[in-house]
Amino acid sequence: MGGSPSLGYSRKRESCFDENGNEKAISFLVKELEEVNLVKIIFSTYLKQGSIHQTEKYLIKNNIVPPFWKVFCFNNYT
Repeated sequence: MGGSPSLGYSRKRESCFDENGNEKAISFLVKELEEVNLVKIIFSTYLKQGSIHQTEKYLIKNNIVPPFWKVFCFNNYT
């Protein structure tokens, strides 16, 4: 398919050979347990808070920052 794996997963690549002896690269997803727990926290927080904005404020206030966030200013949330 392509692209980056979703938060909670990483891509593992391996090589194998087909019946003609040609090398083939295969990729599959592997769960990253620490990130899976982070996804669960984010989703449950969203269900409790009821909005993405309130979820973001809660996560930042509690220093729960996913690795892909680039937060430039925390002043608005404290």
